Amino acid sequence: MASKLKLIPNPTFKHIVAVPVAGGESESVEFVFKHKKQSEINAMFAPENIEGVGQDPIKADTEFLLEFVAAWNVDAEFNQDNVALFLENYSGVVHLIFREYANEINKARWGN
Repeated sequence: MASKLKLIPNPTFKHIVAVPVAGGESESVEFVFKHKKQSEINAMFAPENIEGVGQDPIKADTEFLLEFVAAWNVDAEFNQDNVALFLENYSGVVHLIFREYANEINKARWGN
């Protein structure tokens, strides 16, 4: 008998993201993403949560990434300082990671 769909999904899931590396091949990084309900994802983009973003974009991107990522397989501990350093060194990668996250969430919702 086939297993039943869980009403409440697992709180985290793993996904590999190909992170572009300047002058080289992309590196595969496994992220542990936090499963968020649609209302929680919507709240991440609420005006009160994005005010002042332009003042310190790395800080804003770091806080944003920490909202939906729980861990990674990078050569450094997953913490706020290392996430900020990662985002400083791999410009624009936060958008790529969120797109991969959103694709996985939506794929799960729409049944692959």
